[in-house]
Amino acid sequence: MGQDSLKLVQLGEDGGHISVIAGGSENRPENVKPGSSKWQRWAIETIRKLTANGKFRGKEVIAALPASELFIDHIRMPRVDNDKLADAICSKIKQKLPFESDDAMIKYIPTEEDNVLVIAAERKIIDRHLAVYEKAGLTIKSIGVWPVALTNSYTRFFARRKTDIQVVAMLLDIEANCTNVVICRAKTVLFARSIPIGANQLDGDEIVTRLILELTSCRRHFASMYPKAQIERLIFLTGQAVDKEI
Repeated sequence: MGQDSLKLVQLGEDGGHISVIAGGSENRPENVKPGSSKWQRWAIETIRKLTANGKFRGKEVIAALPASELFIDHIRMPRVDNDKLADAICSKIKQKLPFESDDAMIKYIPTEEDNVLVIAAERKIIDRHLAVYEKAGLTIKSIGVWPVALTNSYTRFFARRKTDIQVVAMLLDIEANCTNVVICRAKTVLFARSIPIGANQLDGDEIVTRLILELTSCRRHFASMYPKAQIERLIFLTGQAVDKEI
């Protein structure tokens, strides 16, 4: 349920093979402001309409928050006892948050070389998403975040050999209005950043150059965090927002 569109997909597994059971999507009307009460009504009605398709089964869903509604940063692992780690990370990150830390849900993922990936979102935004799904007649099983989703997709479809386990890969997901970057080693997320340049903005050499500079900045930041690691693979994981020419 993103800023520009709403997508639903149901996957099934048979004999180790993943298949699409059902799916649907609808773009947000231009006169509907993301996050507004009108947007919530549109999202509820759209979910009901899409799930009315007889191919969808069950009511449990895994929701995904859009990149624009997540705060992501990287910090060094605080040197404290495990029972004090969560509080130490919150204390270290709260000054960087674009919203009040008391109103935030903060999670963290230990990576490598004493680094930590911190992910935060405003509780009111999470509550808004939960309310939409509930009013649409669905039950939230869990809420996913895009860095983990991209990494899981990569390991499931591109890194299944034993030789892939130690390979460091850079994943690019070009959406309509942003480019999501993940650097991972198999299932371990090492670095993540969302760049506010997407397919809709890639209309000239100047903006393409800006995107390249942003990607170069990501690589430099990664190298400063993990001096022993080398990016060996570049994978594009891009949806329907991107034209083939891009």
